[in-house]
Amino acid sequence: MAPKNLKHISGTKSLANLEYNAKIYEKYLSHLNLSHPSKILNIGCVSFSELFEVLLPRLPQEYDEFVVCDASEKVVDWAKKNYSQERVKFIHMDIEDSEGISPDMKSRFDHLFSSYTLGVLSDLKQTLKNAHDLMTPDGDLLFLFAKYDPAFCTYQEMAKNPKWFPYLKKYSNYSSTVEKEIGTKEKVIKWFEHLRLKCVVVSIDDNVSCQYTKEDLIEIANFLDVAEYDIPESDLACYKAEYHRQFLITEAVSQHVENGEDTWKLKLPTVTVVAKK
Repeated sequence: MAPKNLKHISGTKSLANLEYNAKIYEKYLSHLNLSHPSKILNIGCVSFSELFEVLLPRLPQEYDEFVVCDASEKVVDWAKKNYSQERVKFIHMDIEDSEGISPDMKSRFDHLFSSYTLGVLSDLKQTLKNAHDLMTPDGDLLFLFAKYDPAFCTYQEMAKNPKWFPYLKKYSNYSSTVEKEIGTKEKVIKWFEHLRLKCVVVSIDDNVSCQYTKEDLIEIANFLDVAEYDIPESDLACYKAEYHRQFLITEAVSQHVENGEDTWKLKLPTVTVVAKK
């Protein structure tokens, strides 16, 4: 069985819109220098469905090395057990690490990819600095990231209740650097170029969304919920019921009837960046 909160990334349901992401890769991969054997790093294990069904099949198969990193040792250990492949290596590495990149990883990768990881990070400056240091002198990257995280919007509402405030206060005012600082192409370019990464493509699409059944959307909500680890066991059932209720009524979520059945739409405004060192 997958560890707590990991069931989502192994299945066909994904936080990412796989069809949308496939179109993004098909449109922008040509901007990368993929014409020679290379070393590739994928930052973050948000969806193995996307990694193995969308990204990898669209890359030249002559790569020398394909590495997937994540800040969670639990995720990495589980990935090694369940998705081990001869040519895909999973490692524990925090892209936000303030101590920077280890010497053996510096200037190692020709191409960096990341899908829906940057939007939940708090230190974009350190993230991009580390990304720069990971890349070879001629390296490039293709990043997709959401402008905000619906779970933190949920925490902001729940923290208004005195019962949950002590547990959610550290999250209730959280806003990722992406959400606070990135709203226009000019700001995206400024952030990347400040850290010596030249933007080739910047696309901001506010119309990206994913459709789910209610059950699947609750699964997504559980995957995004990092605060539950702070909740006492005696209050957990009550907390989860309220978290689910609030999540389903956030601005990012809407309910529709399609062919006589309820469907739930999750807005996922997406930023796409192709940049070179």
